[in-house]
Amino acid sequence: MTGRMLDWNDLRYFLAVASEGSTLAAGRKLRVSQTTVARRIAALEGSLGFPVFEKRQAGYALTPAGEALVERARQVDLAATSFVEAAAAEKRDTSGTVRITTQEIFAVALLAPILRELHERHPEIMIELDDSQDFRDLGEGEADIALRSAYGDLGPGVVGRRLGDDAWTLYCSRDYAARHGVPTSRAELSLPAAPSSESMRSSAAVATNYGGPIRPGCMTSAWTTG
Repeated sequence: MTGRMLDWNDLRYFLAVASEGSTLAAGRKLRVSQTTVARRIAALEGSLGFPVFEKRQAGYALTPAGEALVERARQVDLAATSFVEAAAAEKRDTSGTVRITTQEIFAVALLAPILRELHERHPEIMIELDDSQDFRDLGEGEADIALRSAYGDLGPGVVGRRLGDDAWTLYCSRDYAARHGVPTSRAELSLPAAPSSESMRSSAAVATNYGGPIRPGCMTSAWTTG
């Protein structure tokens, strides 16, 4: 090393020339002039005290010393990029409204403790929780996040991830089965004279949408996406 201080920005030019093979191509990649690239390479070599490129008719080739340093330069570049991203995350605004749609049982059993912790860490975030049985259209902006018992195509612009199995089972009394019979398929699942509670209706809807065979005491599972 010479007495001249190394400018870490010169490593970007070093990597660009090593990758592209010429100062002209490196300039296009970095959106600067060829002269600027050549000047920065010269400054880097002046700081190091030895050449890192050999100028040839076909372009620039790494010297043995340049070959030995190029991987370390990449590591420095990755570390600098990671530093910038981490700094940006620290100053990023974490306020606003987030609309979540889910079923009531998930809202109570799963989301309540999670949302309490989220509020303690980020009080500026306002949560709008929709626990109706209606499926909101995320693609149309009706909600931002959905926790659902569902399967199949999520639609364009929506990313989903399976969180686990959500087991549902339909039950009826022996008297009900004697009067109306026990459905063995989705087509037979009409639930005549069934109780009008919301939980029974939602269970029937999930079982109907599932599309699999229905048997007494059989658990019908769909996967949850969010």
